[in-house]
Amino acid sequence: MIMFSHERLEGDYITPSSFDSSRNMLTVIEGEKGTTYRLAPTVGITLNKQPAATDALSGRYRVVSKAASGSVLNSIDLADVQRQLSAGDTRSFLLGMVVVEFAVILLIVTNAAASTVTREKEDGTLDLLLTTPITSRYYIWGKLRGLVSYVLPLVAVPVASAIIFIFYDLLRFAKSADASFQWIVFPEAVLILPGLLIIVAAFASILGMQMSLRCRTTVRAVMSSVGIVMGVCAAAGWCGYSALDGIRAGEMSLVIGSFSPFTILTVLIDPGAYGGKINRIKKKR
Repeated sequence: MIMFSHERLEGDYITPSSFDSSRNMLTVIEGEKGTTYRLAPTVGITLNKQPAATDALSGRYRVVSKAASGSVLNSIDLADVQRQLSAGDTRSFLLGMVVVEFAVILLIVTNAAASTVTREKEDGTLDLLLTTPITSRYYIWGKLRGLVSYVLPLVAVPVASAIIFIFYDLLRFAKSADASFQWIVFPEAVLILPGLLIIVAAFASILGMQMSLRCRTTVRAVMSSVGIVMGVCAAAGWCGYSALDGIRAGEMSLVIGSFSPFTILTVLIDPGAYGGKINRIKKKR
């Protein structure tokens, strides 16, 4: 985030206050001075090599090139202000970090769940519990609740990673008058990400406890649980990415792909690269 927050203003650029829509005038800052141009009726505007409307002139961008006839601006090519770490690389690093954190959470909770009952079998504690009035339903739900409570501090790590960037984006959005403002992480990730991680962690806990009840030793229960969780996540992720990358991918494909937890993470954090056909159509427009 620190590397992304540092801008490198080199060459010509425009600011949110450079464009005067009432007079149809644009001021291009060139070094320590600014030059004011009047926009031609058919002015050509591109933003990051994509055609853009005059709303793009209300943002903070660097000027790659411009063509003017005297004081009349015929065309201008804009791009994002260069930073020590670009927005695309920032999303990629953040996505990789969150995916690794999520994978570690699944491994930890699966290992803990798979050894809940087998260890009690091995040390004889389960025999003592069976002599008490505790019912099987109370026994299973108590362990599941304890596992979910155990994993909550771990879930807070990837959520906090996303919140840091969302908070910084809110500060940038408050200072920006750009209608095409691009978020690093969408704010709705604060609501979706915790629920997603808790649900998947609960699923891994239930699966681990099921294998712990079926297997006689802790090693077999852990190996079986980890293998099943990895297989389910890999299969769901493959189906999700295949649905988004298909030729006929659309809104329904995005809905189907969202049933995969890792696909939801990629769409939330880096929708520009994993938004499917919907995002590609918006880029063309």
